[in-house]
Amino acid sequence: MKRREFFQSVLMATGLVTSAGSAVSQSTVPTVAFLSRLPLEGWSHLPVAFRAGLEGQGFVDGRNVRVEYWSVVGDLGRLSAVVEDVVKRRVDVIVATGSGDPAAAMAAKEATNSIPIVAITGGDPVKLGLVASLNRPGGNVTGVNNLVTELAGKRLELLRHLARAEDTYGAFINPRNPNVDVQEKEINDAARALRINVELIRAGTVDEIEVGFQRLAAVNARSVFFSADPFFGAQARLFAARAQEARLPAMYALREYALAGGLMSYGPSATLAYRLAGEYAGRILKGERPADLPVQQPTRFELVLNLKTAKALGLEFPATLLAIADEVIE
Repeated sequence: MKRREFFQSVLMATGLVTSAGSAVSQSTVPTVAFLSRLPLEGWSHLPVAFRAGLEGQGFVDGRNVRVEYWSVVGDLGRLSAVVEDVVKRRVDVIVATGSGDPAAAMAAKEATNSIPIVAITGGDPVKLGLVASLNRPGGNVTGVNNLVTELAGKRLELLRHLARAEDTYGAFINPRNPNVDVQEKEINDAARALRINVELIRAGTVDEIEVGFQRLAAVNARSVFFSADPFFGAQARLFAARAQEARLPAMYALREYALAGGLMSYGPSATLAYRLAGEYAGRILKGERPADLPVQQPTRFELVLNLKTAKALGLEFPATLLAIADEVIE
């Protein structure tokens, strides 16, 4: 069974795709290809949010639109081939998703300049060459810049509430992420501004994650920060478990990490980003051009604290953090 069919069957089993949706003839309704860089476990609400955005524009999967789900989780080596398959199917819209990783969007743009692309990125799409400008994208790409990369400074600042300025802070980045240079610069700039020492850990495999935690122990790190990345999202539970074993307060990019057992997160709503992407896909199906649809960016960010994890670590959140938290998980 091909990866796309397998992913589709899993989505059907979890109620994310209806049997009617799987049987709709592609020749009778428009088709949206949804490229997922995240696993279903812990992230299945995001395709649901995307479909809600589509439905808000009058498109219901299995009725008057067909959504095809393509899994490229941990499959960067095959990403170009997957995108080529999508383009060959002559779909009407490509939705390229990623949590801090623009690889899917970049591969889609390289493969076609005619099929509309709605991208969810975590870095500046102008600097990445995806659009000409945020207000007037100018080509076949638009979407949502979720700003997860640009928040490194704020996350480290919040993490300082649980660690001393003289402590060593660990920071995980994925060297296979096309945005890694930007992520590294943001972290280093924030570290200099806050006058803290950060030990950068480059990890793109599970083995490298384990080596990374060994390195943090060797340098006596007292807290850890995780950059936004789809591979990291797939390992959210592993990160939470290893940070807890190492007794390290940890900061993550999205609420979903805290729900998976992470200590705290600060960032935009991934659910809202996927809903907005669904709305844009629907507007394009109605005839609007990506070139005329401004790239959207979040205006609100949420701090999520996990009290259960804090208790396991023997920590108490200071009142200053509890007072500004948007959500406290008990």
